[in-house]
Amino acid sequence: MEIILEDLVRRIQKQADANKIFKKDGEEWFAIAKDDFDVCKVLTEKKHYAGAVYHLQQCYEKLSKSFFILTGTTNPSVVSGHDFEQRRIKEIFKEDWAIASMSLYEFINEKKLEVKEGLMDTISSEEDKIRAASKSEIEKIFSYFKEIENKFYDEKFLDKTEKELKAKRKTLKQIRHYVHLLTRRRIRYSEIVEIITKDRIKKECKNIIMSLKLMLLCILLFPHYNVPRYPKGKKTEINYFSYKSGLGIVDSLDMFITHTEEILRDFEIQFEIK
Repeated sequence: MEIILEDLVRRIQKQADANKIFKKDGEEWFAIAKDDFDVCKVLTEKKHYAGAVYHLQQCYEKLSKSFFILTGTTNPSVVSGHDFEQRRIKEIFKEDWAIASMSLYEFINEKKLEVKEGLMDTISSEEDKIRAASKSEIEKIFSYFKEIENKFYDEKFLDKTEKELKAKRKTLKQIRHYVHLLTRRRIRYSEIVEIITKDRIKKECKNIIMSLKLMLLCILLFPHYNVPRYPKGKKTEINYFSYKSGLGIVDSLDMFITHTEEILRDFEIQFEIK
């Protein structure tokens, strides 16, 4: 579990570095994502649902690329093309810090986070099953987000995480080692403890929640990236003409729009996009 705690601290620094180097690239992807969302809203209002779903998918694809650039998870040259979303996001979600972060919650609170199994079941489904997901199944995903937000923003959780981080000698030793390598300056453990604050941990928790939202919604929407644009689908019964009332993703568009407006507002604040 020390590895998860160390990873949490490393990522705080990684995001600071990425903001200096690639901020403009991340902001450009964000601007295009907002444009796609605006088109989605217009088409939804006009009941052109196939186009609305297509642009909603495009919004989340570009928003996720912006997120991974601004958090230092990857650089701009890696995120171009659909391949990044189709394969890398699933890999990151299954193997990297989203699941590790939920494990951190379980470790500190000494209890199981039930939502984790549900998320893993969702992303493991076949693409055609995801395309045909019902409105109630999609509603469950948004309820997952609310549960995670309530848990990760809890003051007791934040206090306990801060305490655990400061108590891990191995984590402090690693930070001290990095500082020495970069500055040739030896610092006391007490100086390192001072920079591990609840505010920094809360900021990282916001990254965790944003990451979970973007990755899961990308995985949910990715199967719609080309199907709404063709009269016949490849290896699927769903096509352009299927996007009407009765299809879960169409019936959920108003819900998506409400949550996406909130996600975009949080994103702008979180990454200080003007």
